[in-house]
Amino acid sequence: MKVARLAGPRKPFAMVTADRPKAGPGEVVVKIVASGVCHSDLHIARGEFESVKYPIALGHEPAGYVHEVGEGVTGFKKGQPVVVYPARGCGRCWFCLRGEENYCEDGKFIGFDQDGAYVEYLLVEAPRYLFPLAGLSLDEGAPLGCAGITAYHAVKAEALPVLHAGDYVVVIGIGGLGHIAIQLLRKMSTCSIVAVDVRRRSLSLAEKLGSDPTILAGKNVATQVRRVAKKGVGAVIDFVGSTSTLNASYEMLRAGGRLVVVGAAGGHLKMDSGSANGREVHGSISGSLGEMRELMELAREKQFRVVVKAYPLQQVNEVLKMLEEGRIEGRAVLKP
Repeated sequence: MKVARLAGPRKPFAMVTADRPKAGPGEVVVKIVASGVCHSDLHIARGEFESVKYPIALGHEPAGYVHEVGEGVTGFKKGQPVVVYPARGCGRCWFCLRGEENYCEDGKFIGFDQDGAYVEYLLVEAPRYLFPLAGLSLDEGAPLGCAGITAYHAVKAEALPVLHAGDYVVVIGIGGLGHIAIQLLRKMSTCSIVAVDVRRRSLSLAEKLGSDPTILAGKNVATQVRRVAKKGVGAVIDFVGSTSTLNASYEMLRAGGRLVVVGAAGGHLKMDSGSANGREVHGSISGSLGEMRELMELAREKQFRVVVKAYPLQQVNEVLKMLEEGRIEGRAVLKP
């Protein structure tokens, strides 16, 4: 089978061949149709995540058809379209027993700790990581395993609990995650949604998907937002995570507001202890298996859409370059 393998940091991906995996007892092999390209892939390609071991096949947003089911697997059949959940918990810790494998301290993540989905066929260790897909195409469904579930958790579990009627919520970074978050906020809250980005094209997309004011990010983003929300905003979901976005986000919060940090740009937040006034900072990563089921139901009901553009897997280097330069609208997916 074809594999796009990264030999090391800042090296180009090479197309290589490998044996197709076979399903053992309790396992499933998925024929990959589309694999989403995440900013995390860009960080790994640059060597910015020290825990990653090279060489590695990246990709943690796969969707495809069930190709083979191992002994003892029920509920899935060959040819069935599925989305693959990327977290792999130990199954024994407190978090895993609660169904929150995304928080498992001994867990793994495909495309980070083990080979991922920039491949033709992917071995899935257990059927609980597979979610039948309906309501979206496989290209649209692929990003749900990371972009979709991460946006859903940030909105539902982190932002909504602190929002009230008449509040404002800010989404920073209208990319693969941000454009989904805007739609979920529109469906799940009555708050005014403020979209912030450095790209006019992304703000135009945000308006089409349901944001209210849009703000082209400049040097004084917090001041720009506070001209709209005079008393500050109830929540900010920062899908960038740079020093400038983190500090601007904290500054624009109202009393008791919450900054939800999702982006992994490596930024630093500086705050004076006396300025807290009930304001909170929450880190947010992925979402639970239960939340994934809820998200898939929303997809089935067509409660949101995923903006995608597909490219051949062989163009992985060019696509990552486009992502680095901010030329991807929504989410790019690679097709083996």
